[in-house]
Amino acid sequence: GLPIAEADAAEAFLETLPVPIPRGVSIRAVMEASRSDKKARKGRLRFVLLKKLGRPVVMDAVPEGAVRAVVEDLLR
Repeated sequence: GLPIAEADAAEAFLETLPVPIPRGVSIRAVMEASRSDKKARKGRLRFVLLKKLGRPVVMDAVPEGAVRAVVEDLLR
């Protein structure tokens, strides 16, 4: 739901931070960790996302396919 310009600005900022994405992590391991995250409820994935910069929202039942696609993109 974040406007593209704001998402691009947030991504550009995050890329300046010294937080490396570990290599060799399997998508399966990330998905399993997501399911056991403290925000998960009854096997459904929940994430805190941005509606606007500074306006977080909790998204219930985020589709696993959407999460998998993002994880695959990050691990490339």
